[in-house]
Amino acid sequence: MATAALGSSFSVIFFTVLLAIIPTTAWIGFYYWQYRKLSIPVLVSLGVFVMGGIAVLASILIQRPLLDMLSPITREFLEGRLVQLTGTEAVRSFVLAFLIAAPSEEITKMIGVMFLAYPNDKKFNRYFDGIVMGILAGLGFALIENIVYFYPLVVSGQYPVLIGSFILRFLVSTTAHSLYSGVAGFYIAKGKLTPKKRGLYFSLAFFIPVIMHGLFNFFLFTRIVYYALALVGVALFLMLRVTKNRKNLEVRKRRGKLVKETFFRDQAFEDQRNTAIAFFRRDQGENIADYKQGEVYNICPVCYVENKTKSNFCVNCHEDLIKKT
Repeated sequence: MATAALGSSFSVIFFTVLLAIIPTTAWIGFYYWQYRKLSIPVLVSLGVFVMGGIAVLASILIQRPLLDMLSPITREFLEGRLVQLTGTEAVRSFVLAFLIAAPSEEITKMIGVMFLAYPNDKKFNRYFDGIVMGILAGLGFALIENIVYFYPLVVSGQYPVLIGSFILRFLVSTTAHSLYSGVAGFYIAKGKLTPKKRGLYFSLAFFIPVIMHGLFNFFLFTRIVYYALALVGVALFLMLRVTKNRKNLEVRKRRGKLVKETFFRDQAFEDQRNTAIAFFRRDQGENIADYKQGEVYNICPVCYVENKTKSNFCVNCHEDLIKKT
């Protein structure tokens, strides 16, 4: 009997973890397919992901004292155990969404980014790096949260509800967590690489994700699901646009010095670089015009670093090295 119970418990846990991993793995694959230019070390990236998962427990430890600080009647009201009066549902949802859930979760998700990725000056040197680290933290958080949501449904055998919850968390909640954290990571990177405006960008790294997360939760709590879906869709579209912006892929730090925002527009630098590369190409017999579409450049056309490994991306500035036209 004990062995059978143990086997049954293991099956439930395994099935729950498997269900929780599928959405996270799918979104990691999607983001990797979109952004194959990661410069942060794999171990650091894995650490940020794990810390994102641990943030679920940290956020619970923060939220519970906040509820305990409230009077018993107010706490019961917020937890939805009292009869709702006209307009009170919106107030309850607003307090839970904007003042308790969103701030605690967004702050704890960024702990891994700040302590593991942020100090790495050699690798954490682009706005893009902050976005990817934030996304990984959000996906780690979503993984553990999915387990928390799926486990009771698996144990109780509520499989129709489980299927609906799985689809909703796959397409909406997991995506939303990654997007909020990606926005936070973006502004953390801007703050790191723009010291004069660090306070402003760090403030935006907190308030913008909290507002987005709060709106999402508020729409769900008040059962305006279509608005929540629209919010996630717009946020995903904007995130893809931001990460495709070449400016966010530029290396902002070299040898400990910040690169100017006009790095690729500085005519004096362009002239100096073009002169230097002209001699290099003359010696190497290199001419970009000789390449055919689909071939990989031997020299990066942006920073002119030699592509010794025949990679599709430059190891220095991460420019796409495949001949397009």
